[in-house]
Amino acid sequence: MDRLVKQKPEGTMARKSLPVTLVAVLLIGAIAAAQAHAPVVTMSVTLPDGRTQELTATESGLATLTLKDGTEYGFRPTIQDSSPWNRIVVTVFKSATTSSPTTVLGEIELRRGGPAMESKTNPPFKVSVPKVSAPTSQTESSPNAIGRPAGALANATESYRRAQSLYTQRVAARSIATIRRSSERCRTAASASSNELAGSWSGRTLRLALKAGTRK
Repeated sequence: MDRLVKQKPEGTMARKSLPVTLVAVLLIGAIAAAQAHAPVVTMSVTLPDGRTQELTATESGLATLTLKDGTEYGFRPTIQDSSPWNRIVVTVFKSATTSSPTTVLGEIELRRGGPAMESKTNPPFKVSVPKVSAPTSQTESSPNAIGRPAGALANATESYRRAQSLYTQRVAARSIATIRRSSERCRTAASASSNELAGSWSGRTLRLALKAGTRK
């Protein structure tokens, strides 16, 4: 019985962890689905050393680049109007390091197809938005783009199915082990009872025999 009592919290924790996993998977799927229907913003970024790099990200997504000194910066486009999406605000971030968190350096207000504007950041970047593409079910973005929606929902669903299957297998294994232990205890208890009963009947038979001999 002690073993059964000890195993109960473990099963309870496993049952509690499954809904948390489900919520996380559904949240990832919802974010992926939202990004799949977001416009794709193409940004042209001129670095402090004069090199130009093209980045793409979904609306409110994030694309990153790394300078020669190894510092990483992020660029998040936020569309301010409806289609054809002419007004865009690009927020510039300095990515987190081991000694400092992610920092917002500044924002740049741009027009689609307009001239490049220099950010009032340190270091400064010149940013323009050559085009904004209509939403697609599968977004192609730059190698450093964060949060690609392509296949994310399917992957999240498959991950949940695997987690659910693994959970079911573990519960079944625990149940089988518990049944086996209970069965073994029952057999042991039944054997002990049989031995005790047999011993009791043997003693009673002996007493009756002795009593009968005394009467003779």
